[in-house]
Amino acid sequence: MVANAWLVHSDELAGAYSEAVGTIRFEVVTRQLLMHVGPQPSRVIDIGGGYGLQAVLLARAGHSVTIVDIDSRMLQIAQRRIEREDPSVRDRIRLFRGDGLSPDGSYGSDFDLVCCHSVLPYIEDSASLIRQLGGLARPGGLVSVLYINRDAIAMRSGLEGKWAEATQTMITGRERAMDRMRLRAHQHDEVAELLTASSAEPLTWQGVGIFTDHNGVRSSDSQLDSATELEWLAGHRDPYRWVARSMHVIAERKPAEVGEVHDGERADWDSNPGHED
Repeated sequence: MVANAWLVHSDELAGAYSEAVGTIRFEVVTRQLLMHVGPQPSRVIDIGGGYGLQAVLLARAGHSVTIVDIDSRMLQIAQRRIEREDPSVRDRIRLFRGDGLSPDGSYGSDFDLVCCHSVLPYIEDSASLIRQLGGLARPGGLVSVLYINRDAIAMRSGLEGKWAEATQTMITGRERAMDRMRLRAHQHDEVAELLTASSAEPLTWQGVGIFTDHNGVRSSDSQLDSATELEWLAGHRDPYRWVARSMHVIAERKPAEVGEVHDGERADWDSNPGHED
């Protein structure tokens, strides 16, 4: 099984997903997904989706979701969350234990949407995982990846006033907390290249966690809608999205028989905003 930093630090990391920052993150990512997958019922697989919220949000929109997660405790959390939903939502969600890198066919293939959100930081072999994601999608299906933005990781310590730490992060390209947990950040072009190599052509991307994620801003329930809307708007606009804590890319799986996409035919990866103002 692939080395997984999540299993080492799961008690420390899992709590962040229940905070307001995590709620906002799920909301903006789900809005982007629903814009691209469309209203028709789709088959979705969520690799590393053990917290369950992403699956629930998609199931509420009418999609069938298979959750695969390596952490049995996270799957238990997901199960408890799913049990609180209406039967129509519960019946659309399945759970499997696994790492997403060694599929045995038990959870299917040819999915309309393959999600892998906040998983890349915890594994060593990003290329193998992304290659597996591409293989799970049907031709024309979508692959969705959320990852830590390496080019903005000094923002967190800088906004907290930890000047020496932020300076060291700028010099080394490594954040102290990430070094301690052996987590990994990725660059925009790096993920694009890995997706393209897996026959999944990037369509659009957004920044996630521009104002709320770097320094763990805690929004009250009455502020969540406003904070979410701000993150949504900024996440699709330059220069804001380039300094986001995370980046979210959606790619389209190309048919195996189709050759390389010519430069003139390729989606404008660097400028496609993913929405209309």
